[in-house]
Amino acid sequence: MNKYNEDLIEIFKVYDLKNLEYNKYIRHQNVTNNKYTNLITMHFDNNETVSFNCEFAGMFDSTTKIWTWSWVMPEYPCYEVSLSYQLLNHAITYYNSNIESLYNFYRSVLTNSHIIFNDELELDNHIAIITYQLRNRIKFIYNHIIFLDNTNTKYIINYYYMY
Repeated sequence: MNKYNEDLIEIFKVYDLKNLEYNKYIRHQNVTNNKYTNLITMHFDNNETVSFNCEFAGMFDSTTKIWTWSWVMPEYPCYEVSLSYQLLNHAITYYNSNIESLYNFYRSVLTNSHIIFNDELELDNHIAIITYQLRNRIKFIYNHIIFLDNTNTKYIINYYYMY
């Protein structure tokens, strides 16, 4: 097995383990987001609440199929999206002369402010790469869905680093 495949296996292993551990929270939608304290509180049917510190990572628009990083959005100063800036800076400063290196792929997805994804699998792979890169700094990446129509076919997903 080559190094590229080994790296991919490790990325998805980390992503899958975090998704299993935090499965109860990852897709839970009954939340309160306090933007002043950077705290997301999840509300469950049995009156249980769980709160996480959070930081906005980016958003995905289903109508355009475009991911937008938080660091490109002018309403978020750099201190409010520091993990995304850390990913960006790491990707900018990293260099590998092997054009087929997986790290050069990382560099391309971490430095492009807007990325078009053809399907949800590509988006999920993107989230896996981010999770892997931040594996020691976050618990998981949470997605909050905002529906734009009554048919629930058009939506925006806001992604948050949870720690």
